[in-house]
Amino acid sequence: DQQRAFAALDKAAGALAEGVSAHDPRWTWWITDAEITWHRGMAYADLGQWRTSVPLFQESFEQRAAYRRAQYNDQAHLLNALAHLHAWHDAEPIVVQLVELAAEVGSARTANLLRRVAKRIGRTEDVPSTVADAAAALT
Repeated sequence: DQQRAFAALDKAAGALAEGVSAHDPRWTWWITDAEITWHRGMAYADLGQWRTSVPLFQESFEQRAAYRRAQYNDQAHLLNALAHLHAWHDAEPIVVQLVELAAEVGSARTANLLRRVAKRIGRTEDVPSTVADAAAALT
């Protein structure tokens, strides 16, 4: 239900704008603008609207400079979106950065996504060898 999903994200963003108070649950510390932006990107990705998801994943990555694990996840989803679009020029620096991040950040869920994306990249005909080689290194 696209309309309700985006309405819920808008409501969450509005509540976040009001700030976290002492009355909120302790776990709300991690709900940030970047997290809402990432979820919005995921919603568009789930709808197959990859072009719309790309700037959202990029924005969430940029907003989480202090959180390597979150950036690793954001970049993995950004690479997935770029691979769906065959945007190899934009994907190349992302996949290279992910090879570096994968060596220092552990996340089974993100690693599983990267395996699927790398496999898809490897099966795609128009991929430049530099992107294909970096994707193979990810696996």
